[in-house]
Amino acid sequence: MISKVKKVIKKLLSLFPKITGDIVIYGVGGSLVQFVGLITIPIITRILISNDVGKVDVINALAGYFLVLIPINLVSGLMRYFYEVSEDAKNDRKKMVSSAIWFTTIFGALIVWLVWMFSSQLSTALFGTPASSMAIVLAVASLPFTALKEIFASVLRMERKPIVFLILNIIYAIINFLLILFFILGLKQGIEGYFGAQILSGLFITITSAWFCRSYLGLTFSAKWFGVMAAYALPMLPGGLLNQGMMSINRILLTQFTTESQIAYFGVATKAAKVVELAVTAFIMGWLPIFLANINSESFHKKLNKVFRYYFYATLVLSALITIFAKEFFYILAPAEYSAGIPLVALLCLKQVITGSTYTFTVGITQKKKTYLVSVSTAFGVAGTILFSLLLSPRYGIFGAAIADVIGIAIYTLAMLLFSNHLVRLELAYKPVLLAMGAFLGMWLTTILVRIGSYWADLAFRIGLLSLFLLGVFVIIDQGKLLSSLRGAIKENFGEPFRTDEEEKLN
Repeated sequence: MISKVKKVIKKLLSLFPKITGDIVIYGVGGSLVQFVGLITIPIITRILISNDVGKVDVINALAGYFLVLIPINLVSGLMRYFYEVSEDAKNDRKKMVSSAIWFTTIFGALIVWLVWMFSSQLSTALFGTPASSMAIVLAVASLPFTALKEIFASVLRMERKPIVFLILNIIYAIINFLLILFFILGLKQGIEGYFGAQILSGLFITITSAWFCRSYLGLTFSAKWFGVMAAYALPMLPGGLLNQGMMSINRILLTQFTTESQIAYFGVATKAAKVVELAVTAFIMGWLPIFLANINSESFHKKLNKVFRYYFYATLVLSALITIFAKEFFYILAPAEYSAGIPLVALLCLKQVITGSTYTFTVGITQKKKTYLVSVSTAFGVAGTILFSLLLSPRYGIFGAAIADVIGIAIYTLAMLLFSNHLVRLELAYKPVLLAMGAFLGMWLTTILVRIGSYWADLAFRIGLLSLFLLGVFVIIDQGKLLSSLRGAIKENFGEPFRTDEEEKLN
């Protein structure tokens, strides 16, 4: 059965060039679990009360910190040095992977035990009652499996095995979805059932992924390779924790300023923006191995301006679509009670767009291995997020929190850009990107300020705004350059606007 699926996928991939095929398949595979989270929201919001939906969102935000802490970002070190090994490459890589696996397993078990010991206190601090302590324990107990899965996934990505990667993620997504339905709909286990499903699906995918990566597993721990990976990864760990702060600190701060129901509205708006996050994740998953493989190439650096601009154009267009049809998304995702979150969708989409853009220009930080600058940049971003959250959330509630999110991410991204550009200067076109973002914000503000009573008249008005936005971006701002590149790519049999050095040699 699996061999037949692989043949079908190979045939589909043959329609794409190497880079495009990798981005498509790694991106789709890496986004499937997030997609499950999106399609389960309409079920959860109609079965659980909004207070419980808000608690799930807050617990997930809290668990995110532990998910960063448990693997101490070793995956970054593993991917960075996967190609920089001795002549005995197979043995070196086995030592790297085994060391990362053993550390993550032992340290993850320790973290779960500590959370279990203090779960009542955590629940009381967040919700004013220890009633949610078991849900917190279950949420954290699933994280070691998630961390191990990411290690195996990184190996498959670096080995350029997209088909196995995709099949595993398809199976994982299906099992995760079915288990959530079983525990919540079938067993009526509420939020504890939701997190219990994460544990079982995580255990399954970890065992299955380990089988496909079994040649890298061993009863060995290399202090040398662990030290090499940790030396690269640890300086970014504070940045990872701080980055989680930028992404989710508002959910935790909002517990002090508003109700769990309001947080649920914020959470559903986040899910509506999840479509953009999926696209950004797809780009990152496929782009990162290519980026790392060509990090020292001057000719590759000169081609990054197109990636920078076209990334923004593509993700802003998708964000515009989600913004224009935000009302319709909400009708699908949740009952009418949650409609207060509709105005937040555009801001949360923009947050995802800005976040993913850092992967298009951080050549300097990555090439020079100045990873501590990631933590410094993120510290600036978190400080901005917390400051503006404290200023805006008490007065404007979840709307203020969304604004604070965008400001914090913008500060972080600007710092990353300045640091990286100082180390390795890239010629990037900022003006068209800023104009496109301005056009997007203008379109969003118009949808908020102009209210039309008739639904169909309002829909026609919103579609007209979308058309004006697309006209502004691709005709006025970009002056047709992207469309010309696409026409050229079609003539070259679906080729990319650029090729990597490896593909230049082959041609």
